[in-house]
Amino acid sequence: MSNGNKILVVDDEKQNVELLESILEDEDYEVDSAYNGEQAWEMLLGARKSYKVMLLDRMMPGISGTELIKMIRGNEELNNIKIILQTALSQNEDIAAGTEAGADRYLTKPLDDKVVLSMVKSCIMEYDRFRSVTDKAEKEVQDIREYAMIKFKSDASVIGEMQLSAEAGQRALEVVHEVKNITGAMEMDLKMFIIPTLKDILPDKEEAREILDSLIEATQNQERGTELLNSLLAGSRKDETTRPVELMLMIRKAINMLPAKLSGIDCQFLAEEGLKVLGSSQLIGVFSNLIANAADELKKSSIENPKIQILIEQSNPKCISTVIRDNGKGIAPEVLSKILKGKRVSTKGEDGNGYGLPLCKNKVESWGGSMEVHSRLGEGASFKINLVKA
Repeated sequence: MSNGNKILVVDDEKQNVELLESILEDEDYEVDSAYNGEQAWEMLLGARKSYKVMLLDRMMPGISGTELIKMIRGNEELNNIKIILQTALSQNEDIAAGTEAGADRYLTKPLDDKVVLSMVKSCIMEYDRFRSVTDKAEKEVQDIREYAMIKFKSDASVIGEMQLSAEAGQRALEVVHEVKNITGAMEMDLKMFIIPTLKDILPDKEEAREILDSLIEATQNQERGTELLNSLLAGSRKDETTRPVELMLMIRKAINMLPAKLSGIDCQFLAEEGLKVLGSSQLIGVFSNLIANAADELKKSSIENPKIQILIEQSNPKCISTVIRDNGKGIAPEVLSKILKGKRVSTKGEDGNGYGLPLCKNKVESWGGSMEVHSRLGEGASFKINLVKA
C-alpha cells in the first residue's frame, strides 16, 4: 500500500530505474519512471504538484539532468519539488554544476540502498514542512481577504454609486479602502518575501532574523486591519479627533507597510525630524496610499531607475508641506483634472477602484489642510499635502 508520497525516477539506464523502483517500492513509496528528460518534463507538467521528490540522472541524451533542473526551478508550479541528482561523476566541478542548477542533494553511483532511502526521507520531510508553512500562510491571507470582502461588499457597492455626503458613509468607505490596502500588502509580503525565503531556509542566525522580521511585519498589518474592522463595527473611529502628530513618524509607518511594493525602487527622504502637524493616525493611510500609487505606476511603466522622493518643507510659519514625487510617466490631463476636483479616479487601470485619492483629499481637508497634484506626461507626478503646523 502506498504511503502517499509520490516520487519520480529519471534515468536513461533501465537497470538503474528498476533498481531504484525496487528500493523505493519496498518502502511503500509511489514511484513513476521516465527514461529521458523530455519524457520526465511531460510527466511533471501533467502531474503538476503531485511529486515530492525526483531522483534524476545527470548524464542523459537530449535534455540533460542539469538542464531539466533549470527548467523545473523556472516553473512556479513545479519549483518546490526536491531533486536528488545522481551520477557516476564525483569531481567537485560536477557537484558544483548540479547544486548551482538547483539540486537539493547529490548522489554518486553505485547506489547504496540506505543512503538513497535516507536522502529521500529527508527530502520528503523538508517538502512537507515547507508546504505546511506556505499552505497555512496562504490560507490565512485568503481568510482575511474573504472576511474583509464579505463584510464590506454591500457597503462598497452602494457607496460607490452615490454621493458621499453622509459622515457614516464616508467613514465606511475609508475603512473599506484601508482594509483592501492592508490585506493586499499582507499578501505581497507573504508571497514576495516570506514564502520565497522559506524555500531556501538555512541554519543561519541572520537569515532566521530576516524571516522573523517579515512575519512580525505581516502580523502587524493584520493587527491594524483588525483594528479597522472593529472600528467600523463599533460605528466610530478611535482617532477622529484632530491632534498634533509627528510627520516623519507617520511617513515611516506608511513606508513600513509597503516593503513589497517599494522593492526595487529608490525611496529618498529629504526631511527635518521633529516637525508636527494637525492630523491623526489616519495620516499613515493617506501617505501609504499616495506612496503605493506612485510605486504601482513606476512598476507598471517599467521606468529605468525608478525613484520616489519624499520632501518636507515649511512654506510659511503656519503650514508644513509634504511632497511625494516620482519619476514615472506622469498622469494624463483628463485624470489630473478629476483629481483636482476631488472626483473618484483611478491612476492604476483595472487594479484600482478609484476611491483612494478623493478619500485622501477629503481627509486632509478635514484637518484644515489641502492637497495639490502636479504632473506632466513624461515627467512624473507630484502630490503635495499641506497641513497646519502644530
